[in-house]
Amino acid sequence: MQQRKSFEIVGEVPGERRGGMDERARILHTAADLGLERHLRLRGRASSGQVAAILRASDVFLHTSVTEGIPVAVTEAMACEVPAIVSRVGGLPEVVTDGVNGYLVEPRNVAGMAARTIELLSDEPRRQRKGRERRDRAPWRRGRKQTPLDLGRERDVLRPLGTQDHG
Repeated sequence: MQQRKSFEIVGEVPGERRGGMDERARILHTAADLGLERHLRLRGRASSGQVAAILRASDVFLHTSVTEGIPVAVTEAMACEVPAIVSRVGGLPEVVTDGVNGYLVEPRNVAGMAARTIELLSDEPRRQRKGRERRDRAPWRRGRKQTPLDLGRERDVLRPLGTQDHG
């Protein structure tokens, strides 16, 4: 029996208007057209604890920006051992080595993102291997000086669910 996957978008969806509807409405309309509305959840803002829980429960992390530096969201996914499929923009190629610890896809290449997602969801050992590689290659593991903010984020993401922070 094939397991159904769900898709979650975490964070605020931009309110810009395209073709007469805002971005949130466009996403929901597209999901309905594809028959995926029951499998899509727009979560909105989430606390760092909620983000960590969502990431730990995730199979794949997609980051589809067309311009970017090195986003915190990608490094948080790395800390949670979630393999990432990201756009080849900005600083992302410094974090993700294509085919080793995730995949780089050209910006706006929806078919490429979909193909890599299906590839990882179809191959559990490969998905887990890439997740482990991601964590080993996180920026804080490569000698980059950490700031207190970095250390706080890493601690929040790595703290096991249900534990208290005592200091």
